[in-house]
Amino acid sequence: TRGYGVDEDVEIMDVAFPHITTALFRKFLLAFVLLSALPQLLIGQMNNRLPPNLPPEIHAWFGGTDFFAPEGYRASLDNFADHSNFGMLTTSIRSPAHEMVLPDTHDQVKRAVAYAHLRGIQIALDLDIRLSRAAFQASHPNQQQWMLRFRSFALPLSIDRIHIEPAPEQDHMGQYQVLQGRLMRVWIRDRSGVQQVKEGCHASVESNQRVAVICSPEALRGATELIVAAAFEYQYPDVVAPDFFTFQNEILAQYRDIPLDGTMKDEWGFPPVYNQGAKDGDFWYSTNFAAKYTKAGGGEFVDDCLLMWLGASGDQARRIAAVNRYMRLILDRNAAIEQNFYAASKRDFGPRTFVAVHATWGFMPYGD
Repeated sequence: TRGYGVDEDVEIMDVAFPHITTALFRKFLLAFVLLSALPQLLIGQMNNRLPPNLPPEIHAWFGGTDFFAPEGYRASLDNFADHSNFGMLTTSIRSPAHEMVLPDTHDQVKRAVAYAHLRGIQIALDLDIRLSRAAFQASHPNQQQWMLRFRSFALPLSIDRIHIEPAPEQDHMGQYQVLQGRLMRVWIRDRSGVQQVKEGCHASVESNQRVAVICSPEALRGATELIVAAAFEYQYPDVVAPDFFTFQNEILAQYRDIPLDGTMKDEWGFPPVYNQGAKDGDFWYSTNFAAKYTKAGGGEFVDDCLLMWLGASGDQARRIAAVNRYMRLILDRNAAIEQNFYAASKRDFGPRTFVAVHATWGFMPYGD
């Protein structure tokens, strides 16, 4: 009671209200405090959590395989409820065998959300398309993300050294399987400049581990440099896939029966590359992206990637335009994806739904 100044103010209270005794006032004060705390006691939140009219303090919770044991979510939720002030968990299931589209995953999440609410904790669930990428590949095998890799080889060079390997792609969502490799194009550089080799060079190996090239002596005559473009396909949804939005929105719709407090798209973007990306000859590619690039005013995409990478004397204006066009297409498409996810989340789960996004759209760590 000292915190309320009762001891210091007793004489004043007695003078002003002589019929109210100090003991009675203290009982009244105790009853007031208990009644004020009753709502929090009832929901188990005698802590420092922020009130519901403010954005909550958020913790990232990643559920692994153990999440799917009977009540496998309970120990973590009890820990958060009993020993932290976090009001919301941005929750992402990181168990490749339990993709978000699977009924068993949905049902376990539903049970976890119900228990979290009993403990006074909100759940913002990661429903990103990458957490169902095997299902997306099965439904749309021709809509996977590719990377173009340009590499230069000084001549003369031993034939067995003319090959390109895929970049190992992994991030917080795991490893991205390389599905296949393909030889795209070959050029030589001689005294007249860079020109495409249309005969005399072919792929000796096209696999998910490497693309190797063999060229006849005639094809390389007079050349000082060989330039090879190979493409590698990943188990990763093509950013401009025609069925991207439909598939993503179907995932959200599948979870509409769960009273989620929020949704999450955690670090959406291309897989990170840890070189200098396009500056080192690595360009994100797909036939759909190449078509959009040409429609936006560009030339043939593979040729323009060579221009962007190598440059061309006397043609810097076209190179700058190609770079700007390529980056603008990446920016516009990824912005549209996040805007679509936001709108679908509000539509499916209500206008007060918390939408958690963390955009990493381009090349890491050097790029935009």
